[in-house]
Amino acid sequence: MSKNRNHNRVIRGIINLAILGLCGCFISVPDDASISNQGGGEVSLQLPFARGVEKMCSQGARGSHSHSSTSTLYDIDLDTSNDSCEELYAPVSGIVRVHMESAASGFGYHVNIDLGNGTYVVLGHLSEIFVSDGDEVVVGELLGYEGNTGSSTGDHVHIGLHQGDAGQTAEHGVSIPTFYFASNQSTGEGASNIASEDFSCGIASEGDPRDGDYYGSQLATALWHPDGTLVKEPDNDRVYVIDDGRARWIENEEVFWGMGYSFGELALVSREELACLGAGEDILSAIDVPMYGGFREGDLVKETDASDTYVVMDGRALPIKNWDVYLLMWFRNRTIITVDPGVVEASLQMGNCAADVWCLDSEAVTTCGGGLELGGSGHGGDPSDDDDVAQDDDDVEQDDDDTVADDDDTTPSQDDDDVAQDDDDVVVDDDDTIADDDDTTPAPSSLCNGEDACIADMDNDGMDETLLLIDERWLTSAIYGLPVYAWGYGNCFDGLLTAIDMFYSNADGYYEIDFSTRAFYCETLMQAISSVGIDGNPPTTTMSNWYWWQDAPFCSRGSYLCELVDNGVPWEEWLLALAWDPMNGLTMNGNGYTDNSQL
Repeated sequence: MSKNRNHNRVIRGIINLAILGLCGCFISVPDDASISNQGGGEVSLQLPFARGVEKMCSQGARGSHSHSSTSTLYDIDLDTSNDSCEELYAPVSGIVRVHMESAASGFGYHVNIDLGNGTYVVLGHLSEIFVSDGDEVVVGELLGYEGNTGSSTGDHVHIGLHQGDAGQTAEHGVSIPTFYFASNQSTGEGASNIASEDFSCGIASEGDPRDGDYYGSQLATALWHPDGTLVKEPDNDRVYVIDDGRARWIENEEVFWGMGYSFGELALVSREELACLGAGEDILSAIDVPMYGGFREGDLVKETDASDTYVVMDGRALPIKNWDVYLLMWFRNRTIITVDPGVVEASLQMGNCAADVWCLDSEAVTTCGGGLELGGSGHGGDPSDDDDVAQDDDDVEQDDDDTVADDDDTTPSQDDDDVAQDDDDVVVDDDDTIADDDDTTPAPSSLCNGEDACIADMDNDGMDETLLLIDERWLTSAIYGLPVYAWGYGNCFDGLLTAIDMFYSNADGYYEIDFSTRAFYCETLMQAISSVGIDGNPPTTTMSNWYWWQDAPFCSRGSYLCELVDNGVPWEEWLLALAWDPMNGLTMNGNGYTDNSQL
């Protein structure tokens, strides 16, 4: 895909059981249906299966069985087992619209994941759906079971990018081209963006020249939860509690209630995760749940004056990196205990995602057996990170060139950080400059140079991956302290930014949007607004009742993070323009305009 900007393509949209039939879908379409305005090349989807799962493409774009209509033309079918319900995961992030109008026709039970720009991703022929209509879902989140509902002769998944209203059933949409990030296992080709029309598909026994190729999913899914988490599979009544990294079955409700648990705190997990966790000893009678400073193992806690939400585990407060990770762990229904300032820190050992200490990030959660090391000072997702490993740490006595008490503050000629081969990163990012210190908490206010938003390298790996949005500037005094919503065009990001996404440095609070979990190139135009309307109600279709952010000072000064957009009315608006490249990082993608005459 081209990385060149095309401002004319700015989309002016507003965000936020077996049944007999043919393999695939046959959808009736009005005679005057149109397939124009396709424009699907901006979107790349994951396959809706866990990483490493391989599936044969049974019918592809323009397939003769049932992919010749407007609503199926560029979609693909992936064959699944007829003997068991296989787990499906969200191939993209968005707002899910659940359709269970008919189990006997069309797409059957299906979900449309609204991307907020007039397009949505359809997953068809499901047997069960675990999310509710209107839920926000994140890529990799457990969604449902594949099946054989609708016009289908055997279990399979129908997937495609559609243009239209996600609130309507998928036969009303227009199938448009897109890309899938997958590997071709039949040809031995590694993972890449494969155009929907380039899939090799077919079923020889159904009249095709040969069977289709097998394609491998690259989708990271949840494979680990912290100790104390209550979990269950969607199709199994057994409830487990994670203890010492193992899933322990709680024998019955009497034992469950006797341990003070609530069914409202359950998180759904996949069979694959239960296999990764392994089985611990069954709990046949009520046992004491570990307590730490008044908190129970597995509690979610936060302080009233801070944004971070923590999971209590083994006497530690493990911060949840962001909203995506929160949803990935299926914590959507969990209760968060809110306490006074200082209570969590006084009661527990504190993790810190910015310093990569005991951080529940995507890598930790999607690592089989757990990517979190709780020994010593601890780590987030990657235990190999050198900054907190004893032999590499400037704050460990045996590695210090002076003394512990005088560490990192000696003159440059004596300090090991100025010797390239001994440095944690590079000389220019030396530990002696606090603002650039990779062993201390980064300071967004310094990184943003006083601006309201900027891009930053929050994990200090030498590549910018995070957009920072200062808390106060997106809100008016009437709604100060409430969340912000970022409308995102281009499938890089769209969603509600809440306290869990906040990062504090000194007195400044910044919303963090981490792009590093996205495996493909994408461009986005974003507009930050308040999350509560001036009438106190949710947003309307036209957004007329919401506070809009228009002209933050850094945009009026001509920042290349900003894009001035002609929206066809007497007033124009500023959007945040960014491009994400997994190889090169996050870059400003704006036009730097400062007044309407330059449009």
